[in-house]
Amino acid sequence: MPTTLAITDFDRTLFSPDFYQAFIEAAINGGLLAPDATASIQAAINDPNKTIDLLAALGEHGVDIEAAIRLARATLAPNQFLYPDALGFLDRASAAATVMIMTTATGRYWQSIKLSMCPALANFHQITLSGNKGVHIKANLQRRAGRLGLRDLPNQWFDSIMLVDDRVDALMPLIGQSDFTLWHVERPLAKYQRERDYVGIRHVSSLNEVQFP
Repeated sequence: MPTTLAITDFDRTLFSPDFYQAFIEAAINGGLLAPDATASIQAAINDPNKTIDLLAALGEHGVDIEAAIRLARATLAPNQFLYPDALGFLDRASAAATVMIMTTATGRYWQSIKLSMCPALANFHQITLSGNKGVHIKANLQRRAGRLGLRDLPNQWFDSIMLVDDRVDALMPLIGQSDFTLWHVERPLAKYQRERDYVGIRHVSSLNEVQFP
């Protein structure tokens, strides 16, 4: 039976950026952050060309980071910020493929906090990068006897690989790779929206539209 490695992004693919605002509001309500100190942080969150490490930004305003994390964990529900289509997608993916969650972050600790807010993802292989996912996959791709593998998953071989991401620039380095399927998920009001269609990339508005080999 053909085997597939399904690689999915985390932020804005599985996980909603609404978490940022909820984390800030929890810090304000807990008396850790003054409401009038959030303007610059909000501007960075909303900037389409920036990826913000919220913990570092809050630290610059004197926020007790560990207290803010404890407060968020106490007041925000587990899995609350997964998109409504995320768990159904992962159920389908698990039935059809080996699943890897691959994410890019400027702050690895902040990324680990976000992932920890999603216990439903705990059993999936997770990897956090500092650079472009497509570039990383291409650099770590292995081919043997017509099958594909990644150095991130030693001794595992697949007939095909698929990458699901909200960023076209993560998918573009893999255009033209044989036995790859590339899915661009366009979330409403999300950053990094495409400017045009790209041959070799399938554009969808929901994870429900992603298909498996």
